[in-house]
Amino acid sequence: MNSKEAYLNKLEGQLNEWNAQINLLLSRARETGASDSEAITYLQQKKTLAQTKLEKLKNAGEQDWQSLQEEIDDAWSNLGVAIKTALAKL
Repeated sequence: MNSKEAYLNKLEGQLNEWNAQINLLLSRARETGASDSEAITYLQQKKTLAQTKLEKLKNAGEQDWQSLQEEIDDAWSNLGVAIKTALAKL
C-alpha cells in the first residue's frame, strides 16, 4: 500500500466514524425538534465539504495528491470541530 492509499484509508475510516456520530446527532435533533438548527446546518455543510475533498483526493494523480493534503487536513479538522460543537449543543 502506498502512502496515498494509506492516507485515503485513514480518511475514509474517520469519515465513517463521523457519519455514525452525525446520524446520532441528527436523530437527537429530530427528537428535540432542533433538526433545522444552525449547528446541524453547519455540520452538514462541513460534511459535504469533507466528502468533496475526499473525492478530489481519490481522483488525484500520485504526484498531485500531496499538494491536496493540507487542504484536506483543514476540511477534516473543521468537520471534527463541527461534530464536537454539535455534540455539545444537542
